[in-house]
Amino acid sequence: RDATSARAAVEHVSARSRSLEKATEQTSARSGEIRRIEEDIQEDERSRAEIDLAAGCPGGDRFALARLLEDFDRHRDLVRRRDGHARDLAKAERMLEESGESQLSERSREDLEDEMRTLSARASKLEELRDQISGIREAVKLARRGHHLEDALAKQSDALDELLEQRDGILNETAGSFLLDQVQREHETSHMPRVLGRARELFAAFTHHAYELRLASGEEASFVAIEAKSGLGRCPGELSDGTRAQLGLAARLAFVKEAEGDEPLPLFLDEALDHSDPARFHVIARSLGRMAEDEGRQIFYFTNDPGDVLRFERALAEEGCSPARVIDLAEVRKRRSSISGPGDLEIEPLPVVPGPRSGESAESYGARLGVRTLDPRREPADQHLIHLLWDDLPLLQRLLQLGIETVGQWHQLSRSGEGLAREIQEMPQERGRGAELDDRQDLLQAFIQLWREGRGRPVDREVIERSDAVSDRYRDPVCEIARELAGDAEGLIDALGTRSDRRPQGFRSAAAKKLEAFLLDEGYIDPNPILDHADVIARALGMPAAGRLPDDVRSEFLHRWWALSANDRADERFALSRESGVGS
Repeated sequence: RDATSARAAVEHVSARSRSLEKATEQTSARSGEIRRIEEDIQEDERSRAEIDLAAGCPGGDRFALARLLEDFDRHRDLVRRRDGHARDLAKAERMLEESGESQLSERSREDLEDEMRTLSARASKLEELRDQISGIREAVKLARRGHHLEDALAKQSDALDELLEQRDGILNETAGSFLLDQVQREHETSHMPRVLGRARELFAAFTHHAYELRLASGEEASFVAIEAKSGLGRCPGELSDGTRAQLGLAARLAFVKEAEGDEPLPLFLDEALDHSDPARFHVIARSLGRMAEDEGRQIFYFTNDPGDVLRFERALAEEGCSPARVIDLAEVRKRRSSISGPGDLEIEPLPVVPGPRSGESAESYGARLGVRTLDPRREPADQHLIHLLWDDLPLLQRLLQLGIETVGQWHQLSRSGEGLAREIQEMPQERGRGAELDDRQDLLQAFIQLWREGRGRPVDREVIERSDAVSDRYRDPVCEIARELAGDAEGLIDALGTRSDRRPQGFRSAAAKKLEAFLLDEGYIDPNPILDHADVIARALGMPAAGRLPDDVRSEFLHRWWALSANDRADERFALSRESGVGS
């Protein structure tokens, strides 16, 4: 009716128009959302229909579907267990295949169950047997327990009786050997024919005490030369020409002494020393000069070598004898001398053993002389004297100059009772170690015997031939193997038994067993355990020879010998460091 009312109505209509537009927009949005929801519902309905179809619940049986959902966890667990069993089955099949029992997988369950019942029965029986064994053992323990002390005492008594019996046997054997040796030496010195005694002294002197002369046992008496370094006896036919000539000369001179009576007869020697080397010539010439000097004997020596004149002159001068008279028969017969000039009277000087230098060690001196190191595989008599006199080099040089180089030669000289031996044996302590030399020799022999225990003796061609177990066809290759093994008897038998070496191909096992039996019987293979350093030293210190030597001497000698023996190379020259104790 008026403008104010109209304006209010217009504003009201505008407001309602704006509300309508807003409602229209909201209605349109809600319609789109309803369409999307309806599409989702349709999609869900299709999915549910597919699930119902897959689960076997057609028609939308929700109760059946709910039951399936409740069993889902159990189903998943069963699937997991099924997969685990499949893996275990595959692993078991691999193990059966690897152990060669793949056929078990092909057997039926019933067969396997039957076999399992059989094995179970056997296992049950085994358990019963084990229980019985345990019961028996327990009963044995109880039975032993009741007499344990009595059994121990009885065993101790038996062991003590056996020990005493063996001790008495060893003592009797040692005493017998000692008495036999004493009786033999007394017989050789007191009851031996004087001819043999004199020949023995001369032959020992002629050979630098490398041999000892004895009578051979048997119906036909003959000389036997005992080699000092090995102890082997050699008949005259086995000696070298020079040594055999020395033996013959010694025997003839001894016979002359016995046959002539109280008046010494002249001796005529026609080139008797032709087979002697310069050193032997010198020794024999000295002995002849001493015989002529002491006995007032006239000796004629015939020679066509003018050099022999100078050799005799040098020997007589060294022995302190009067010079010989020289008669030149060519000059007597033809009135002219057989010596054309001074050159005919020139001879090579005798070899001289160099003395030790001031402050020089035994190692250096031995290396200069080319001395072999100690090798317990060789006989004690074959060892060099430096191993007994390393702390008295002047005395060592004196003996070496006289041709006494080995322990065996000193042993022969010591037993001969000659003046030189007595002088050395009675030497005061401040002048040298000569008074201990015999005891040192005995200790060395004991040490070598202990070192060899369990190691056996070295095998060489002579041993293999003596065994009569190796035919001519295989002798050379077997001997070559033994030489390459440094005489190791056990190593030789191993090489032949394992056929690791093809050289004796075809060598029969029976022959190898025969050779092994021979080596065992003869001591070339020693079944005893090898003694170590401490055992060898301890047992050697208990030997009588050790008790006769000063503590520092016997201890240092034994340790020194052990260090030298640790060197396997038997031909190595003497070169041992006293500080390090290691063979260089």
